[in-house]
Amino acid sequence: MGKRRIYPWIVTVAAISVFLVSACASGVKSQHTSTSAMPVTIYWHMADDADVYLNGNPLRDYQPSFKTRGDEAPRPAFSASATLKKGDVFTVGGRRGGSYGFMLIAVDTANRVVFKTDQKSWSVYKPGDRPDWYLPKVAASSPKAPITVQPDPWYPQKELNKKYANAALSIWGSPSETFCYLTATVSLP
Repeated sequence: MGKRRIYPWIVTVAAISVFLVSACASGVKSQHTSTSAMPVTIYWHMADDADVYLNGNPLRDYQPSFKTRGDEAPRPAFSASATLKKGDVFTVGGRRGGSYGFMLIAVDTANRVVFKTDQKSWSVYKPGDRPDWYLPKVAASSPKAPITVQPDPWYPQKELNKKYANAALSIWGSPSETFCYLTATVSLP
């Protein structure tokens, strides 16, 4: 009668409870949240030129910068492989010529659009003449303005968009501006 019984399932339940309380207190998140990285291919096109950055890192080599580079509008869309997660920040510096508009489409490994240029996620920002304009902290602290939708995108943008059910918009600041800075914070489905 003096023997103590230990029930293994009680110990297990207690251990799980302690783990869950500790995990919640330390901010551990479930792997099912959208904070996990998603491999994507990012396509973009600008009439005339754009330097596109993801979290302050260029998606390709930009020499010289968009401000002085030759016209790239007649070229097909550029693409780069990357990983996206909720909260990532795109920053774009662009120059327009006779036309204007920037388009970006990110697709997952199943070729589904997971992020794009639209009116909800994107805004214009005004960093002034800062050389570090592409850093997310600069975009976050700069004055903002709404984007303008280009109703008749440049031909390569129409071709890109047609491949993805016309999911994206061609966006810009004021149509009268030669230079424009755009930013968006990523949200994933």
